Amino acid sequence: MDAKRTLGRVRIRAPAKVNLILRVLDRRADGFHNLWSLMQTVALEDELSIQLRSGSQEVRLECSDQSLPTDHRNLVARAASLVLQHTGSSFGLDISLTKRIPMEAGLGGGSSDAAATIMGLNHLLGLDWSPEDMGRLGQCLGSDVPFFFFAPSAVVRGKGEEVTRVQV
Repeated sequence: MDAKRTLGRVRIRAPAKVNLILRVLDRRADGFHNLWSLMQTVALEDELSIQLRSGSQEVRLECSDQSLPTDHRNLVARAASLVLQHTGSSFGLDISLTKRIPMEAGLGGGSSDAAATIMGLNHLLGLDWSPEDMGRLGQCLGSDVPFFFFAPSAVVRGKGEEVTRVQV
């Protein structure tokens, strides 16, 4: 993921991913399955623009794909709210999402967008969170989210929370 910051605003690209290898293993006590996967990002990307807004604590999301919800059902809005909660921030955000990754295609578009939101806010707010810190927060949003903090290539284990960067 690539973030570009200007005063009070950040633009970040959110890449799609493919599972080069996916092994679904035993069922966990929490109802999920353990997995082992080799994941790789690809050159198909969504783009987010995040801007700080004073005078409100609302997260406003607009999306180029009108079929996507822009409220708390959207992972971008949930990720932004989660970061603001964890930092105790008292301002709002205007977020614009340009969708290019097809929905429900197994390419991790929503997870990548959530990770990009966390990463963009980390950069914009100068939080200095490590990939591991962001991954722990992202795990609350979905099993694929942590991978994107270690991309472009990584081995993913467990429910998705154990990520090891791979050099290719």
